[in-house]
Amino acid sequence: MSELITLFVAGLSLLGCLLLGSILAVRHGKNWATLALLMGTICMLVSFVAMISLRWAALGLSASPSGYAQEISRGLILGSVLALLFLAGTIAFCAGFVGMCAKYGITARRAQELEGLLQQLQQRMPSGG
Repeated sequence: MSELITLFVAGLSLLGCLLLGSILAVRHGKNWATLALLMGTICMLVSFVAMISLRWAALGLSASPSGYAQEISRGLILGSVLALLFLAGTIAFCAGFVGMCAKYGITARRAQELEGLLQQLQQRMPSGG
């Protein structure tokens, strides 16, 4: 039981930090990469919380064999769907992260090119002293 609580707290703190970073990225600039980052984080957070609560609910199942079997099969299906949602969220998050890195990498390269052009222009200008 304590391992489940530790996993819950660690996962929520990590996903909370990712969510905060995604929200700040979307506030900075709304493009496909930041929106994919935000949607991926939300999918991961929702599926993580649902998986932990599903596991928590499984701890208090009834002892009757027929009710237990129905709950287990329902839990396996729901757990599989939540795992696929987490996987889709991870893929969306990674795609958004790569897109953001590419966008800001190109921006940094353009800034260096402009800085080089400005230095060339300053060297060509005669000093007015």
